[in-house]
Amino acid sequence: MYTNFPLYPTEIFTVTDYPVQTNSVDTVYADLINALRSEIQACFDEIGVLPKRIYTDVSERLDLMEIAAGMGVPAPISQWKMNDNAANTTVIDSVGSNTGTASANTSTMSVTGKINTALEFIGSSSEKVNCGSGTSLNIIGSISIVFWIKSTDENSSSIIDRDTPSSPYPGYAIMFSRTTAGKFDFGINGGWQANLNTTTVHDGEWHHVAITGSGTTGKIYIDGVLDGTFTYSALVTTPSNTFYIGSNEGSSSFFTGALDDIRIYDFALSLSEVLGINNLENGTEEERPLKR
Repeated sequence: MYTNFPLYPTEIFTVTDYPVQTNSVDTVYADLINALRSEIQACFDEIGVLPKRIYTDVSERLDLMEIAAGMGVPAPISQWKMNDNAANTTVIDSVGSNTGTASANTSTMSVTGKINTALEFIGSSSEKVNCGSGTSLNIIGSISIVFWIKSTDENSSSIIDRDTPSSPYPGYAIMFSRTTAGKFDFGINGGWQANLNTTTVHDGEWHHVAITGSGTTGKIYIDGVLDGTFTYSALVTTPSNTFYIGSNEGSSSFFTGALDDIRIYDFALSLSEVLGINNLENGTEEERPLKR
């Protein structure tokens, strides 16, 4: 029997016992965490049951250790879970300070999402989200934009827009392609990289999209798989325009379809980080999911 296994959660290690690793996964931490998980499983195998309170506590603490060990995806700048469903226009940024204002009550836009609920846009000015011009979204250098999308729209329409409509046109934007249905164009510094993806996504099913950029190299992941690479002019000038979801500058290119769990990062996500957010095609609203 595992007679030395602690009987009460208060006797179990705490995450503060272990310093945070900020660079890469520390193999010592990983080995320790895996050994602890194996020990828990061995307890199940031998005694057949472990009190739920103990198991839950240990699991939560192991999750915290994994994040402390550098095994979790760093937090985004902003995350809009799109769970808003009320008689008001608030679209909550659960991480940052860029809570948006929809042009309609979210109760009229709320639909079944990939994760919980999502917001659906009908391709007109009556349904868009203005997230303001907060400085945290003034991203230069590396960037990642991640979202779930469900649409049958074959027209060019704006999904994310943060570009400035005057020379030198600083900023970034993602829209359905202007030339090929179901593909994406990435606008940055006034230039457009067209038809980024090979796999089209206008089939009315949920798809996970992650577009990353570092230096002058960009990548697009569709449903957790690298689907295209591209080059672009690096973000070097701070954008100043309003950040919109579902519209270009709030006045044109209105999106038709549903969007869920939109995230903005100020670094280029790795494949393991993209897979952590994708969560085996199930999605997750966790701010810092574990890498995969």
